[in-house]
Formats: sequence, structure tokens, C-alpha cells
Amino acid sequence: MIKFILTFFSILPLRINHFIGAMIGRYLSLTNSDSKKVVSKNIQTCFPDLSD
Repeated sequence: MIKFILTFFSILPLRINHFIGAMIGRYLSLTNSDSKKVVSKNIQTCFPDLSD
């Protein structure tokens, strides 16, 4: 299954892959997931002067 997915995405043009990646990222940013909390904490730790 993973091999099929990777092959499928390797055939698609880069622009479409970027679009799909942006949609997945947007979806994940809207959900209240543990990954979002970890990334937020890491960014705050690495860049304390960066505003939300």
C-alpha cells in the first residue's frame, strides 16, 4: 500500500504534490492534535521572539 502511494505521488507533477501537501498541512493545523502541540512548543523554544 505504501509503495503504491509513493509511486502515485512520484508520477504526479510537483505543483500538484505541493498543493496536496498544503491541503494536508492545513487540515492538520485545524485539528487539535498532539503533533500540533509538539510543533508549537518546539517553535516557541527555538524562536522565543517569534510572535503567534
